[in-house]
Amino acid sequence: MAELSRVPLLHQPGDGWLYNTCSDILGVLIARVADRPLPGYLAERIFEPLGMKDTGFWVEPAALDRFTSSYRPGADGGSDPVLDDAPDGQWSSPPHLPVRSRGPGLDRRRLVRLGPDAARRGAQRRR
Repeated sequence: MAELSRVPLLHQPGDGWLYNTCSDILGVLIARVADRPLPGYLAERIFEPLGMKDTGFWVEPAALDRFTSSYRPGADGGSDPVLDDAPDGQWSSPPHLPVRSRGPGLDRRRLVRLGPDAARRGAQRRR
């Protein structure tokens, strides 16, 4: 945190916003105040009470068979999707820093959620 405080601002306050850095800092602060790793804290305090048993920063090995590929729109805007990540890709192992989860911080794509129909949805996207 001390080293981060010496990094110059990209924007003057009120002129711009950098989402991922703020989320990462918040995750580090939560983990420090809770005195435990962020994934465990979020699981205990948020995911488990809400019944979100398949939500986390990575997919557990036992659940990889239910995980599907991730696609992004192709160069033409979406008619030819491009493989973004396979089931055994970046989400199949714990991140180096669980607060970040490989890339932008705690945004909507950084937490993985499996549902009973995840494999079916993936098959539909690949058609």
